[in-house]
Amino acid sequence: MKKILSLTLSLAIVLMLNGVVQSEQVRRYLAYAEFEDYIPDLIHDEPRVEEVISCNMIVKPRTEVYLSRLCESAVANVKYYFNEDESNVQKGPDCNVEETGIYYPGTRLIDNSYIGGTVSYKVSADFQTKKSDGEKIYMEVPVGDYQKVDIISSKTVYINMNEEYILSQPTGDQSQPNWIGIKQAYPTLNGYVNWTFRFGTIETSNVSGAFSLFKAKTQNESVTNGVGYASPEVLNVFTIDQLEEAGYSYIDGVLYEPAVAQQPVTDVKEDICRRAKKFIMQYNLDPDACTSDGVIRTEEGWVEIAESQRNLVKLEENAEGKLILYYPTLVNAWGRIIAVIEIPEEGYRPAKRVRVKSRIPSYGGFKFNNLQEGDVVKIYNVSGKKVAELNSDFEWLGKEGTNNSGDWAKSGIYIYQIKLKKDGKIISGTISFVW
Repeated sequence: MKKILSLTLSLAIVLMLNGVVQSEQVRRYLAYAEFEDYIPDLIHDEPRVEEVISCNMIVKPRTEVYLSRLCESAVANVKYYFNEDESNVQKGPDCNVEETGIYYPGTRLIDNSYIGGTVSYKVSADFQTKKSDGEKIYMEVPVGDYQKVDIISSKTVYINMNEEYILSQPTGDQSQPNWIGIKQAYPTLNGYVNWTFRFGTIETSNVSGAFSLFKAKTQNESVTNGVGYASPEVLNVFTIDQLEEAGYSYIDGVLYEPAVAQQPVTDVKEDICRRAKKFIMQYNLDPDACTSDGVIRTEEGWVEIAESQRNLVKLEENAEGKLILYYPTLVNAWGRIIAVIEIPEEGYRPAKRVRVKSRIPSYGGFKFNNLQEGDVVKIYNVSGKKVAELNSDFEWLGKEGTNNSGDWAKSGIYIYQIKLKKDGKIISGTISFVW
Protein backbone atom coordinates (compact mmCIF):
# COMPACT_ATOMS: atom_id res chain seq x y z
CA MET A 1 0.00 0.00 0.00
CA LYS A 2 2.86 2.33 0.89
CA LYS A 3 4.51 1.50 -2.42
CA ILE A 4 1.32 2.37 -4.31
CA LEU A 5 0.98 5.65 -2.44
CA SER A 6 4.62 6.47 -3.07
CA LEU A 7 4.29 5.67 -6.76
CA THR A 8 1.11 7.70 -7.00
CA LEU A 9 2.77 10.66 -5.27
CA SER A 10 5.82 10.46 -7.52
CA LEU A 11 3.63 10.35 -10.63
CA ALA A 12 1.64 13.35 -9.41
CA ILE A 13 4.85 15.33 -8.84
CA VAL A 14 6.11 14.43 -12.31
CA LEU A 15 2.79 15.44 -13.88
CA MET A 16 2.75 18.67 -11.89
CA LEU A 17 6.30 19.58 -12.94
CA ASN A 18 5.47 18.70 -16.50
CA GLY A 19 2.43 20.98 -16.28
CA VAL A 20 4.61 23.84 -15.03
CA VAL A 21 6.99 23.42 -17.94
CA GLN A 22 4.11 23.34 -20.39
CA SER A 23 2.59 26.41 -18.74
CA GLU A 24 5.88 28.34 -18.96
CA GLN A 25 6.25 27.37 -22.61
CA VAL A 26 2.76 28.63 -23.35
CA ARG A 27 3.44 31.95 -21.66
CA ARG A 28 6.64 32.37 -23.60
CA TYR A 29 4.94 31.49 -26.82
CA LEU A 30 2.13 34.01 -26.24
CA ALA A 31 4.62 36.68 -25.32
CA TYR A 32 6.51 35.99 -28.52
CA ALA A 33 3.29 36.08 -30.52
CA GLU A 34 2.46 39.54 -29.13
CA PHE A 35 5.91 40.96 -29.70
CA GLU A 36 4.78 42.96 -32.75
CA ASP A 37 2.62 45.05 -30.41
CA TYR A 38 5.89 46.47 -29.08
CA ILE A 39 6.59 48.29 -32.35
CA PRO A 40 5.39 51.94 -32.27
CA ASP A 41 3.66 53.55 -35.22
CA LEU A 42 3.33 57.01 -36.80
CA ILE A 43 0.41 57.60 -39.19
CA HIS A 44 -0.44 60.64 -41.33
CA ASP A 45 -2.82 59.46 -44.04
CA GLU A 46 -5.19 61.19 -46.45
CA PRO A 47 -6.17 63.90 -46.49
CA ARG A 48 -2.70 65.32 -46.26
CA VAL A 49 -2.14 69.07 -46.22
CA GLU A 50 -2.15 70.38 -49.80
CA GLU A 51 -2.69 74.13 -49.27
CA VAL A 52 -2.04 76.62 -46.49
CA ILE A 53 -3.96 79.90 -46.67
CA SER A 54 -2.52 83.33 -45.97
CA CYS A 55 -4.63 84.08 -42.88
CA ASN A 56 -3.32 80.86 -41.28
CA MET A 57 0.34 80.48 -42.39
CA ILE A 58 1.07 77.33 -40.45
CA VAL A 59 1.07 73.64 -41.44
CA LYS A 60 -0.32 71.29 -38.78
CA PRO A 61 -0.84 67.73 -40.06
CA ARG A 62 -3.22 65.40 -38.19
CA THR A 63 -0.94 62.64 -36.87
CA GLU A 64 -1.75 59.41 -35.05
CA VAL A 65 1.00 58.30 -32.65
CA TYR A 66 1.06 54.77 -31.17
CA LEU A 67 3.58 54.35 -28.36
CA SER A 68 2.94 50.59 -27.90
CA ARG A 69 4.12 48.78 -24.77
CA LEU A 70 7.74 49.17 -25.78
CA CYS A 71 7.88 52.97 -25.72
CA GLU A 72 7.26 55.31 -22.81
CA SER A 73 7.12 58.58 -24.82
CA ALA A 74 7.92 60.25 -28.12
CA VAL A 75 8.84 63.66 -29.51
CA ALA A 76 7.15 64.51 -32.81
CA ASN A 77 8.17 67.30 -35.20
CA VAL A 78 7.35 68.67 -38.61
CA LYS A 79 10.37 68.93 -40.91
CA TYR A 80 9.92 71.37 -43.79
CA TYR A 81 11.60 73.48 -46.44
CA PHE A 82 10.44 76.26 -48.78
CA ASN A 83 10.32 76.53 -52.57
CA GLU A 84 12.22 73.35 -53.53
CA ASP A 85 15.23 74.30 -51.35
CA GLU A 86 15.88 70.85 -49.87
CA SER A 87 19.25 72.03 -48.57
CA ASN A 88 17.53 74.19 -45.94
CA VAL A 89 15.30 71.85 -43.94
CA GLN A 90 13.80 73.43 -40.83
CA LYS A 91 12.12 71.83 -37.85
CA GLY A 92 8.97 72.93 -36.06
CA PRO A 93 8.46 73.08 -32.28
CA ASP A 94 8.61 69.81 -30.30
CA CYS A 95 5.31 68.03 -29.80
CA ASN A 96 5.71 65.87 -26.68
CA VAL A 97 3.76 62.60 -26.74
CA GLU A 98 3.06 60.90 -23.41
CA GLU A 99 0.33 58.50 -24.53
CA THR A 100 -1.10 56.98 -27.68
CA GLY A 101 -3.47 59.36 -29.48
CA ILE A 102 -3.97 62.03 -32.15
CA TYR A 103 -1.57 64.98 -32.21
CA TYR A 104 -0.99 68.05 -34.40
CA PRO A 105 2.71 68.89 -34.61
CA GLY A 106 3.31 71.95 -36.76
CA THR A 107 5.70 74.21 -38.55
CA ARG A 108 6.63 77.56 -37.11
CA LEU A 109 4.59 80.54 -38.32
CA ILE A 110 5.37 81.02 -42.02
CA ASP A 111 6.40 84.53 -43.08
CA ASN A 112 4.09 86.38 -45.49
CA SER A 113 6.96 86.68 -47.97
CA TYR A 114 6.41 83.01 -48.91
CA ILE A 115 2.84 83.62 -50.12
CA GLY A 116 2.61 82.27 -53.66
CA GLY A 117 5.37 79.74 -53.05
CA THR A 118 5.44 76.25 -51.56
CA VAL A 119 6.39 74.51 -48.35
CA SER A 120 7.17 70.77 -48.29
CA TYR A 121 6.82 68.77 -45.08
CA LYS A 122 7.26 65.44 -43.32
CA VAL A 123 6.14 64.37 -39.85
CA SER A 124 8.88 62.72 -37.82
CA ALA A 125 9.02 61.17 -34.36
CA ASP A 126 11.69 59.91 -31.98
CA PHE A 127 10.21 57.13 -29.83
CA GLN A 128 11.90 56.56 -26.46
CA THR A 129 11.94 52.81 -25.72
CA LYS A 130 11.84 51.27 -22.25
CA LYS A 131 14.97 49.25 -22.98
CA SER A 132 17.76 49.54 -20.47
CA ASP A 133 20.15 50.79 -23.18
CA GLY A 134 17.81 53.76 -23.89
CA GLU A 135 17.34 52.82 -27.54
CA LYS A 136 15.25 55.22 -29.65
CA ILE A 137 13.17 54.37 -32.69
CA TYR A 138 12.92 57.00 -35.45
CA MET A 139 9.99 57.16 -37.87
CA GLU A 140 8.76 59.63 -40.46
CA VAL A 141 5.80 59.97 -42.82
CA PRO A 142 5.23 60.18 -45.67
CA VAL A 143 7.89 57.62 -46.48
CA GLY A 144 9.99 58.87 -49.36
CA ASP A 145 9.27 62.32 -50.80
CA TYR A 146 8.12 65.32 -48.78
CA GLN A 147 4.47 66.41 -49.12
CA LYS A 148 4.34 69.66 -51.15
CA VAL A 149 1.92 72.41 -50.03
CA ASP A 150 0.93 75.55 -51.96
CA ILE A 151 0.82 78.80 -49.93
CA ILE A 152 -2.14 80.75 -51.30
CA SER A 153 -3.86 84.08 -50.56
CA SER A 154 -7.02 83.58 -52.63
CA LYS A 155 -9.08 81.04 -54.51
CA THR A 156 -11.04 81.72 -57.69
CA VAL A 157 -14.02 79.60 -58.70
CA TYR A 158 -16.20 79.79 -61.80
CA ILE A 159 -19.72 79.95 -60.41
CA ASN A 160 -23.29 80.76 -61.35
CA MET A 161 -24.45 84.11 -59.93
CA ASN A 162 -28.01 82.90 -59.37
CA GLU A 163 -26.95 80.08 -57.04
CA GLU A 164 -25.51 80.24 -53.55
CA TYR A 165 -21.94 78.99 -53.38
CA ILE A 166 -20.07 77.97 -50.24
CA LEU A 167 -16.30 77.63 -50.33
CA SER A 168 -15.02 75.31 -47.61
CA GLN A 169 -11.27 75.78 -47.70
CA PRO A 170 -8.81 73.79 -45.53
CA THR A 171 -6.51 76.24 -43.75
CA GLY A 172 -3.39 74.06 -43.58
CA ASP A 173 -3.99 73.48 -39.85
CA GLN A 174 -5.88 70.19 -39.64
CA SER A 175 -6.78 70.82 -35.99
CA GLN A 176 -9.02 73.70 -37.09
CA PRO A 177 -12.28 73.85 -39.07
CA ASN A 178 -12.19 74.95 -42.69
CA TRP A 179 -12.26 78.63 -43.71
CA ILE A 180 -15.79 79.32 -44.97
CA GLY A 181 -16.62 81.81 -47.73
CA ILE A 182 -20.21 82.34 -48.87
CA LYS A 183 -21.53 83.95 -52.03
CA GLN A 184 -25.24 84.49 -51.79
CA ALA A 185 -27.64 83.64 -54.61
CA TYR A 186 -28.92 86.37 -56.92
CA PRO A 187 -31.88 84.75 -58.73
CA THR A 188 -32.17 87.39 -61.46
CA LEU A 189 -28.51 87.09 -62.50
CA ASN A 190 -28.35 84.00 -64.69
CA GLY A 191 -24.71 83.82 -65.70
CA TYR A 192 -21.27 82.67 -64.64
CA VAL A 193 -18.34 84.71 -63.35
CA ASN A 194 -14.91 84.09 -61.90
CA TRP A 195 -15.51 84.82 -58.22
CA THR A 196 -12.42 85.27 -56.06
CA PHE A 197 -12.38 84.64 -52.32
CA ARG A 198 -9.43 86.45 -50.71
CA PHE A 199 -8.15 85.11 -47.41
CA GLY A 200 -6.25 88.16 -46.09
CA THR A 201 -3.16 87.80 -43.88
CA ILE A 202 -2.24 87.56 -40.22
CA GLU A 203 -0.21 90.75 -39.99
CA THR A 204 -1.70 94.24 -40.29
CA SER A 205 0.18 96.65 -42.53
CA ASN A 206 0.25 100.37 -41.79
CA VAL A 207 -0.88 102.48 -44.74
CA SER A 208 -0.22 106.19 -44.36
CA GLY A 209 -3.38 108.26 -44.58
CA ALA A 210 -5.71 105.33 -45.14
CA PHE A 211 -6.47 101.91 -43.84
CA SER A 212 -7.37 98.91 -45.93
CA LEU A 213 -10.28 96.72 -44.92
CA PHE A 214 -9.23 93.74 -46.96
CA LYS A 215 -6.31 92.34 -44.98
CA ALA A 216 -5.31 91.26 -41.51
CA LYS A 217 -7.39 88.18 -40.83
CA THR A 218 -6.08 86.58 -37.67
CA GLN A 219 -5.19 82.91 -37.44
CA ASN A 220 -8.15 80.51 -37.16
CA GLU A 221 -10.65 83.27 -37.98
CA SER A 222 -13.29 82.18 -40.47
CA VAL A 223 -14.46 85.45 -41.99
CA THR A 224 -15.42 85.91 -45.62
CA ASN A 225 -13.48 88.72 -47.23
CA GLY A 226 -15.72 91.32 -48.78
CA VAL A 227 -13.86 91.64 -52.07
CA GLY A 228 -13.75 89.40 -55.10
CA TYR A 229 -12.11 90.48 -58.35
CA ALA A 230 -13.62 89.65 -61.69
CA SER A 231 -12.74 91.34 -64.94
CA PRO A 232 -15.17 94.03 -66.16
CA GLU A 233 -15.60 92.02 -69.38
CA VAL A 234 -17.16 89.17 -67.39
CA LEU A 235 -19.43 91.52 -65.46
CA ASN A 236 -20.69 93.09 -68.68
CA VAL A 237 -22.71 89.99 -69.51
CA PHE A 238 -25.40 91.46 -67.22
CA THR A 239 -27.44 94.51 -68.14
CA ILE A 240 -27.73 97.44 -65.76
CA ASP A 241 -31.46 96.72 -65.45
CA GLN A 242 -30.71 93.16 -64.37
CA LEU A 243 -28.22 94.39 -61.79
CA GLU A 244 -30.61 96.93 -60.33
CA GLU A 245 -33.43 94.40 -60.24
CA ALA A 246 -31.19 92.11 -58.18
CA GLY A 247 -30.49 94.90 -55.71
CA TYR A 248 -27.08 95.87 -57.06
CA SER A 249 -25.87 99.35 -57.84
CA TYR A 250 -23.71 99.58 -60.97
CA ILE A 251 -21.97 102.94 -60.78
CA ASP A 252 -18.96 104.15 -62.78
CA GLY A 253 -18.03 100.60 -63.75
CA VAL A 254 -18.18 99.34 -60.16
CA LEU A 255 -20.63 96.71 -58.97
CA TYR A 256 -21.97 97.30 -55.45
CA GLU A 257 -23.67 94.46 -53.65
CA PRO A 258 -26.90 95.24 -51.80
CA ALA A 259 -25.38 93.87 -48.61
CA VAL A 260 -23.22 96.00 -46.34
CA ALA A 261 -20.04 94.44 -45.00
CA GLN A 262 -18.54 95.14 -41.60
CA GLN A 263 -15.08 95.10 -40.10
CA PRO A 264 -13.86 95.58 -36.51
CA VAL A 265 -11.53 98.57 -36.23
CA THR A 266 -8.03 97.75 -35.00
CA ASP A 267 -6.75 99.39 -31.85
CA VAL A 268 -4.10 101.17 -33.91
CA LYS A 269 -6.76 102.96 -35.96
CA GLU A 270 -9.33 103.50 -33.19
CA ASP A 271 -8.19 107.00 -32.27
CA ILE A 272 -8.27 108.07 -35.93
CA CYS A 273 -11.78 106.68 -36.35
CA ARG A 274 -13.14 108.35 -33.25
CA ARG A 275 -11.78 111.72 -34.39
CA ALA A 276 -13.12 111.33 -37.92
CA LYS A 277 -16.19 113.32 -38.95
CA LYS A 278 -16.78 111.23 -42.06
CA PHE A 279 -15.33 108.35 -44.04
CA ILE A 280 -14.58 108.27 -47.73
CA MET A 281 -14.54 104.94 -49.53
CA GLN A 282 -12.50 104.58 -52.70
CA TYR A 283 -12.19 101.80 -55.25
CA ASN A 284 -9.59 100.81 -57.82
CA LEU A 285 -10.36 98.56 -60.77
CA ASP A 286 -6.69 97.66 -61.18
CA PRO A 287 -6.16 94.24 -59.54
CA ASP A 288 -2.51 95.17 -59.01
CA ALA A 289 -3.38 98.30 -57.02
CA CYS A 290 -2.88 96.30 -53.83
CA THR A 291 -0.76 93.33 -52.93
CA SER A 292 -2.46 90.10 -51.91
CA ASP A 293 -2.23 91.07 -48.24
CA GLY A 294 -3.93 94.43 -48.78
CA VAL A 295 -0.91 96.74 -48.87
CA ILE A 296 -1.60 99.66 -51.22
CA ARG A 297 0.92 99.44 -54.02
CA THR A 298 0.07 102.66 -55.88
CA GLU A 299 -1.77 105.93 -55.35
CA GLU A 300 -2.92 105.97 -58.96
CA GLY A 301 -6.39 105.07 -60.17
CA TRP A 302 -8.31 105.50 -56.91
CA VAL A 303 -11.88 106.80 -57.34
CA GLU A 304 -14.38 107.75 -54.65
CA ILE A 305 -17.67 105.85 -54.54
CA ALA A 306 -20.78 107.59 -55.77
CA GLU A 307 -22.61 110.09 -53.57
CA SER A 308 -25.62 107.77 -53.32
CA GLN A 309 -23.48 105.11 -51.65
CA ARG A 310 -21.64 107.28 -49.12
CA ASN A 311 -24.23 106.96 -46.38
CA LEU A 312 -23.40 103.24 -46.26
CA VAL A 313 -19.96 104.01 -44.83
CA LYS A 314 -20.46 104.56 -41.13
CA LEU A 315 -18.93 103.80 -37.76
CA GLU A 316 -20.82 102.31 -34.84
CA GLU A 317 -19.95 100.98 -31.40
CA ASN A 318 -21.23 97.53 -30.46
CA ALA A 319 -22.44 96.37 -27.03
CA GLU A 320 -18.88 95.56 -25.97
CA GLY A 321 -17.68 99.05 -26.87
CA LYS A 322 -15.79 97.84 -29.94
CA LEU A 323 -15.84 100.06 -33.01
CA ILE A 324 -17.35 98.45 -36.11
CA LEU A 325 -17.00 100.02 -39.55
CA TYR A 326 -19.79 99.33 -42.05
CA TYR A 327 -19.18 99.77 -45.79
CA PRO A 328 -20.58 98.68 -49.16
CA THR A 329 -19.08 95.50 -50.57
CA LEU A 330 -17.18 95.85 -53.84
CA VAL A 331 -17.25 92.86 -56.16
CA ASN A 332 -14.82 93.84 -58.88
CA ALA A 333 -12.55 96.35 -57.18
CA TRP A 334 -10.01 96.79 -54.43
CA GLY A 335 -11.39 99.05 -51.73
CA ARG A 336 -10.02 101.31 -49.04
CA ILE A 337 -11.54 103.75 -46.60
CA ILE A 338 -10.04 107.08 -45.60
CA ALA A 339 -11.00 108.62 -42.28
CA VAL A 340 -11.53 112.38 -42.70
CA ILE A 341 -10.62 114.41 -39.64
CA GLU A 342 -11.83 118.02 -39.64
CA ILE A 343 -9.12 120.37 -38.44
CA PRO A 344 -10.05 123.89 -37.27
CA GLU A 345 -7.96 126.84 -38.44
CA GLU A 346 -6.08 126.84 -35.15
CA GLY A 347 -4.90 123.34 -35.93
CA TYR A 348 -2.75 124.66 -38.80
CA ARG A 349 -1.27 127.71 -37.09
CA PRO A 350 2.06 127.59 -35.25
CA ALA A 351 1.68 127.01 -31.51
CA LYS A 352 4.45 129.53 -30.69
CA ARG A 353 4.00 133.00 -32.21
CA VAL A 354 7.33 134.42 -30.90
CA ARG A 355 10.69 132.72 -31.45
CA VAL A 356 14.17 133.94 -30.53
CA LYS A 357 16.92 133.33 -33.07
CA SER A 358 19.43 131.94 -30.55
CA ARG A 359 16.89 129.45 -29.20
CA ILE A 360 15.66 128.08 -32.55
CA PRO A 361 18.49 125.52 -32.99
CA SER A 362 17.56 123.95 -29.64
CA TYR A 363 13.81 124.51 -29.41
CA GLY A 364 12.72 124.77 -33.06
CA GLY A 365 11.10 127.52 -35.10
CA PHE A 366 7.53 128.27 -36.18
CA LYS A 367 5.93 124.85 -36.76
CA PHE A 368 2.85 124.82 -39.04
CA ASN A 369 0.79 121.71 -38.25
CA ASN A 370 -1.37 119.19 -40.12
CA LEU A 371 -0.11 120.28 -43.54
CA GLN A 372 0.53 117.84 -46.37
CA GLU A 373 2.10 117.70 -49.81
CA GLY A 374 0.73 120.42 -52.06
CA ASP A 375 0.04 122.89 -49.25
CA VAL A 376 2.17 126.07 -49.21
CA VAL A 377 3.19 128.52 -46.48
CA LYS A 378 4.46 131.97 -47.47
CA ILE A 379 6.13 134.45 -45.10
CA TYR A 380 5.89 138.23 -45.76
CA ASN A 381 7.36 141.26 -43.98
CA VAL A 382 5.06 144.12 -42.93
CA SER A 383 5.82 145.89 -46.22
CA GLY A 384 4.27 142.97 -48.12
CA LYS A 385 7.52 141.56 -49.50
CA LYS A 386 7.77 137.77 -49.54
CA VAL A 387 10.85 136.65 -47.60
CA ALA A 388 10.33 132.89 -47.34
CA GLU A 389 8.24 129.98 -48.64
CA LEU A 390 7.66 126.46 -47.28
CA ASN A 391 6.38 123.56 -49.39
CA SER A 392 7.79 120.72 -47.27
CA ASP A 393 8.55 120.13 -43.59
CA PHE A 394 6.49 123.29 -42.88
CA GLU A 395 8.67 124.70 -40.11
CA TRP A 396 10.06 128.22 -40.59
CA LEU A 397 13.45 128.54 -38.89
CA GLY A 398 13.71 132.30 -39.41
CA LYS A 399 15.63 132.03 -42.69
CA GLU A 400 14.86 133.51 -46.09
CA GLY A 401 14.32 131.60 -49.34
CA THR A 402 12.49 128.35 -50.04
CA ASN A 403 12.41 125.82 -47.20
CA ASN A 404 14.92 127.85 -45.08
CA SER A 405 17.57 127.79 -47.82
CA GLY A 406 18.77 131.41 -47.38
CA ASP A 407 20.30 133.71 -44.75
CA TRP A 408 18.68 134.78 -41.50
CA ALA A 409 15.74 137.14 -41.90
CA LYS A 410 15.69 140.45 -40.05
CA SER A 411 14.26 140.75 -36.57
CA GLY A 412 10.64 141.91 -36.67
CA ILE A 413 6.98 141.09 -37.19
CA TYR A 414 6.03 138.85 -40.12
CA ILE A 415 2.79 137.80 -41.78
CA TYR A 416 2.28 134.17 -42.72
CA GLN A 417 -0.18 132.86 -45.29
CA ILE A 418 -1.14 129.17 -45.40
CA LYS A 419 -2.75 127.93 -48.62
CA LEU A 420 -4.38 124.49 -48.48
CA LYS A 421 -4.24 122.66 -51.79
CA LYS A 422 -7.39 120.58 -51.38
CA ASP A 423 -9.95 123.38 -51.09
CA GLY A 424 -7.82 126.46 -51.80
CA LYS A 425 -8.49 127.83 -48.32
CA ILE A 426 -6.11 130.56 -47.08
CA ILE A 427 -5.27 131.03 -43.39
CA SER A 428 -3.27 134.10 -42.30
CA GLY A 429 -1.70 135.37 -39.11
CA THR A 430 1.31 137.16 -37.59
CA ILE A 431 4.48 135.93 -35.89
CA SER A 432 7.47 137.69 -34.31
CA PHE A 433 11.06 136.72 -35.05
CA VAL A 434 13.45 138.23 -32.46
CA TRP A 435 17.26 138.49 -32.61
